[in-house]
Amino acid sequence: MSAGSAREARSHGAGGARTQALRLWLADDRDARGRMCLLREPFRFGFGEECDVSLEGDAGPAVLFAIEQTDGPLLVAKAIPREEFDRFVELQVDGEPMPEAVRELAQGSRLDVVDRASRRHYRFVVHPPLRTGILRPRNLAITMLVLAIAGAAFGGYLYWSLRGARTDISRTIARVERAEADVARTEARLHESISRLEYTEAELGQAIADLRGLQEASAREIRTEFSSRIKAVDESTQRELERLAEEDTQAREALASRARADIDQMRAEFSDRMVESYQRLKSLEQRLLASMAERLAANEPAGARFKRIFAEASRAIVFIRARYTVEFVRTGEVSEQVSLGSGFIVSPSGLVVTAQHVLFPWRYERELLVLEGLGLARIVEDSVRWDVWPTGAAALSDPDDPQSFDVRSAYKTGDGERSMRVLLVPEIRSAAELIASPIGVVEVRMPQPGASDVAVLQLDAFDAPLSFLSPSPVAERLEPLDEVLVLGYPFSRLHEGIAAPQAVRGFVRRAGQELLELDAAVHPGVSGGPVLDAQGAVAGMIMAIMSSELYGVALRAEALVTLLEATRAAVLAEEKRLAALGCDPGVADGEFDRQTWAAYGCEDKRGALRDSTQAR
Repeated sequence: MSAGSAREARSHGAGGARTQALRLWLADDRDARGRMCLLREPFRFGFGEECDVSLEGDAGPAVLFAIEQTDGPLLVAKAIPREEFDRFVELQVDGEPMPEAVRELAQGSRLDVVDRASRRHYRFVVHPPLRTGILRPRNLAITMLVLAIAGAAFGGYLYWSLRGARTDISRTIARVERAEADVARTEARLHESISRLEYTEAELGQAIADLRGLQEASAREIRTEFSSRIKAVDESTQRELERLAEEDTQAREALASRARADIDQMRAEFSDRMVESYQRLKSLEQRLLASMAERLAANEPAGARFKRIFAEASRAIVFIRARYTVEFVRTGEVSEQVSLGSGFIVSPSGLVVTAQHVLFPWRYERELLVLEGLGLARIVEDSVRWDVWPTGAAALSDPDDPQSFDVRSAYKTGDGERSMRVLLVPEIRSAAELIASPIGVVEVRMPQPGASDVAVLQLDAFDAPLSFLSPSPVAERLEPLDEVLVLGYPFSRLHEGIAAPQAVRGFVRRAGQELLELDAAVHPGVSGGPVLDAQGAVAGMIMAIMSSELYGVALRAEALVTLLEATRAAVLAEEKRLAALGCDPGVADGEFDRQTWAAYGCEDKRGALRDSTQAR
């Protein structure tokens, strides 16, 4: 609130009425001592006065309320409509709300004003009139009020113009990102078509070889017949020539000319037949190739298709282990807990998507939440560790011992080679529940299934050739009874100690706006694994298991796309923060690369140096 300075009281007459100046004692929650303010008629409070109410938040009106005194009573009046007034402040007179537009005031009345945006409290105390003979022109105050209104209007116009431009830029960026996603899907379909053509190459090659053999056999038959007929003509001619050997030369030449003409005619006839046969066989070859390609593309068996999809997608699945320690407050005992689950790589730089309850299981366990609510247990935050094994890595040092995890082949928490980092963990969407326990009823906020049960990791694998699966909005077209393929590690089993995912086929049971219910045998350990449609595109991610373990709940791919966009925005903010600290993260493009990873090491060194300096 700006400090009010003493202003000159002014007598004002209109129609025989006389208005007097009042002394007001003004104080707010930041300055309890208050100030004396003298205001001329009309006694208005709001923006533009020397003793005004300063609203924090949206721009308010020039005048909020007015206090006036003529020869009659002292009145307070709201200067703007009630609905607009209540949006900015709450006005009380002598401790009571003022619902009406106008109210009488007694000398010494107290006005309390609360700013609804900042919750700041202001208090006005009306004292008896102060008589003074100092007069000032009213035109100056009117001019200042008009200028303030014009400035506020121009500021509002400029604010909304800039806000509209920012909205247009955001929409353009969203359209560009959608276009890039369409291009990526088109490239994926093109690669799939090329794979199918290569798959049928042997059969097509055999068909072409058969056609070429048929063509060569036909050509040999034609050449043999042609040679035979030529030989017969030569023999007949020779005999005729021998018979006419004694005739004159003209007769022999005429006979030879007729023989040559017959030979030329037969040569032309056989040549035309060979060209026609070649063209007919070439056309048949092209029709056969087109027919076989269409038949193979349309009639590929579902089993073979899903085998091919699994072979291509399994290399992008990862096996995840989370370790944490629970301390029981009363006894002081500690217990190390282990949680296992799945995830999948979504970018060649090592970005991994999984379920949040795989990384932070204690946030989703009802019994542990109840113990924490009763103050009987707590999670030792410094004890949390994660290990991630890619497909094909030796996860167990002893295949017969399921607890002999080999972290040498895993991406793990901490610095050094084969490290991992948690990039984004959304706030959990939860609801309050009252749960009865042996020592009383406790209120616990239980997580709700949905888009908050996700997390994004970054593996230190920027230079390694990683297989990945990109979430695709094609899942929006899934309907009940559509076939899907679920990948992961059911019951967290490993094949001879090697991280090798398993797959199970199923169908869409129900399709909602955010979740998919699957008719597939989904077991513990598959949480965080991808759900693929019949074309091999990521349709969603496994999030929960029904009580029968025969049905699964998956998050739609659209939510995963939104999650990756939020991750990009978070990484961009981190790159700007690291750059402001003097640690070079590279180009601020929202991509977590090796230079961004190295910038975190620079930040850690700066923090250690700062701590040692403070210690000295």
